[in-house]
Amino acid sequence: MRDADQNGNKGLAFGAAAIASALIFMLLARFSAYRPDLLERYYSSSINKSFISLLSRITGLLPISVGEVLFFVLIAVLTYLVLMTLIGIFTRNLPKRLFNTAVFLAIVYTAFVSFWGLNYSRISIREMAGLSDTEYSAKELYDVTVKLAEIASAERLDVDVASNGRMIITGDAESVIERAASGYDDAWIGELRGDYGDAKPILLSGPMLYTGITGIYMPFTGEANVNIAVHDLLLPATVLHEMAHQRGIAYEDEANFAAFMVSRSHPDSDFRYSGVMLALISSMNALARADSDLYGKLISSMSEDILGDIDEYGEFWKQYEGKTEEISEKINDTYLKGNGQVDGVRSYGMMVDLVLQQYYQKGHF
Repeated sequence: MRDADQNGNKGLAFGAAAIASALIFMLLARFSAYRPDLLERYYSSSINKSFISLLSRITGLLPISVGEVLFFVLIAVLTYLVLMTLIGIFTRNLPKRLFNTAVFLAIVYTAFVSFWGLNYSRISIREMAGLSDTEYSAKELYDVTVKLAEIASAERLDVDVASNGRMIITGDAESVIERAASGYDDAWIGELRGDYGDAKPILLSGPMLYTGITGIYMPFTGEANVNIAVHDLLLPATVLHEMAHQRGIAYEDEANFAAFMVSRSHPDSDFRYSGVMLALISSMNALARADSDLYGKLISSMSEDILGDIDEYGEFWKQYEGKTEEISEKINDTYLKGNGQVDGVRSYGMMVDLVLQQYYQKGHF
């Protein structure tokens, strides 16, 4: 009986410590937002970068995504704890069940924040790239979108095409993953360079298409997980996007911008084309909202090959639209807002601001 009491006390002490740690890291996350310079120096560009580099190389020794397996384990554990809590309502174990669930969530939260989550407060990629937060007119947006379309047309001359004339990747999806890292070897900003494990294909890529999710970075394993069943057009850019998360770029618009910029110096044409198409589609969408007349003028001047690739990409995703995608988008939107990305899913298009600033302030992409 005494041993049972001692084990119970140890469990209570451990749980209390876990919850206390979560509260401390919650305060740390709040404080770090006020001093991103300190966070960058002592966490993002130093301790965390070395940690994720090592962790991703260790998990990279396995051919499957450790993060994907861990994700389902965590979901299973949480489901079990919730069920036990519900059962506890009808018994005398409710306080204990609630405590166990709180301890589990506290451990997951502490691991998330300490492993990677503090990067939400690091200095922006805008500052890393030496850009200033400047707004531009619809006409300036139009001019940049025309420039992107010109680059895309030039890059498309070198990509492989299918029998229907549409763009396809060189080789298979695994080949894209194997070739992706070379784009980061000479990244235009030093914070993105380093030795990391390769991206991982998601085993359940096909079913995941119904959620609209193209990739997931797993902070607990340092793995950039990619849905390899997505359309070829943006698959290379998607891999580069998830690898940007792996390198501590937390926000979606910044990861998209990193993927575009890294693709510009990639040795392979399908990566260069995919990256510029990511920027082009985002800019086209922004222009359509900003000025319909300029958007119409743009469309009338664009290459039929480019428009054909975009149309096929849109048709590909139409077959997966539905309730599952809506629910997934709401969950993702809540997650992004919960980590300070106040525009939620809309921020996926905000990379256009960075593209404009890069072009007009640096004179090139």
